[in-house]
Amino acid sequence: MCIRDRVSVAQVTARFGRTTILDGISLCAPAGLVHVLLGHNGAGKSTLLKMVSTSIRPKRGRISVQGLDTVADRRRVRQRIALVRQEVQLDLDASGLDNIRLQARLLGHDGPGLGRRCREILASVGLEEDSDKLVRVYSGGMRRKLDIVLALVGAPSVLLLDEPTVGLDPESKYQVWELIRRISTEGRTVLMSTQQLDEAQALADHISLLSQGRLVVSGSVHEIRASVGRRRVEVLLQQARHAQDARCLLRAHGYEDIDVVDTARLTGTSVSEDDVHRCARLLQEAGVLCKSVSIHPPSISDVYSHYGYGGRVTGEQEDPHGDRPELIHSEA
Repeated sequence: MCIRDRVSVAQVTARFGRTTILDGISLCAPAGLVHVLLGHNGAGKSTLLKMVSTSIRPKRGRISVQGLDTVADRRRVRQRIALVRQEVQLDLDASGLDNIRLQARLLGHDGPGLGRRCREILASVGLEEDSDKLVRVYSGGMRRKLDIVLALVGAPSVLLLDEPTVGLDPESKYQVWELIRRISTEGRTVLMSTQQLDEAQALADHISLLSQGRLVVSGSVHEIRASVGRRRVEVLLQQARHAQDARCLLRAHGYEDIDVVDTARLTGTSVSEDDVHRCARLLQEAGVLCKSVSIHPPSISDVYSHYGYGGRVTGEQEDPHGDRPELIHSEA
C-alpha cells in the first residue's frame, strides 16, 4: 500500500476511441526517489504522466498524489506537481531571467527580492552568465535545464519529466542527469519516462517497465535486477585480434551466450561463482592475454532483454555513478 507522500496508480486504464493505451496499470512512486517509466515508443509512458498531471482522466482506476485524487481533488493536486513535457516550453524571444520572472509572477510570487531569487535559480543550474541572453541562442542542454528549473519555481513535491534528455548531446544529457539527481535528493518525488537504457541505469531508484500499455514488471532497481537472477561476466582483452578466439574458447567451456560487444570486450551470463579465476585461467592457458575479468550484477539492459525486448543496446554507456563490478582479476 502506498503512503501519502507517494504517487499512487491503481488499476488505471486509458482508451482513445477503441484503442487501449493503458491497461490496468498499478504502481507507486516513493518520495525522494527517481521512479522511471521505461519502455518503447507507444508503450503508454507519456499518457500515464499526463494522467498523473491531471491533464487526462483515467477511464478506469484511480491516481492519487500525496493522498489526493487526481479527479476529485484536481486543483489541489496541481498545486503539488509540475510536468516538464518532451517539447521545451519556453519563450525563445525572452531572456532566461525573464522566463523565470514570468513563471514566478504567474504563480503569485512577486516583490523586491524576486530578481535576486530568479538569478539564484539560474545560478543553481550554471546559467547565471547567460541569464540576460535570449533563450533563442541557448543550446539544447541549456534550454532543457531552464525548462526544468521553471517547473521548480512553484516548489512542487512531485516532478514529472517526459523524456527529459531526448535529442541532447552526451555532455548536455549528463548535466541534466546531475540536475535530476540533485532534485531527488531534495526530497521531491521524480516520476520520469525514458526509452534510453543508459538513462534508466544512471537515474532510477525504482523502475516500471511498460509495453503496449501493460505493466511488465515494477519495483526497486534491486528487486528488478534480482528478478533476472543472473550476473554478467565481462572480459577485457589486451589485443582486439584475439576477441573471436576468446569467444569460441569460452563458449566451448560453458559460456554459451558470451559475445564480443566492443573490439576487445566480451560479456555473457555468469555460470559459476569462480568465473573470474576460471575465465582468466582458460584464456591464459590458450595464450590469450586479458587486461581484466570481472563479474557484474544484472544491468538494466539485461532486465530489458530478459523480459523479451531484444539484446543489449549498442553503445550503451556505463554511468560513473553506477554499480562497480563485484570481483576483478586484472593483469599488470
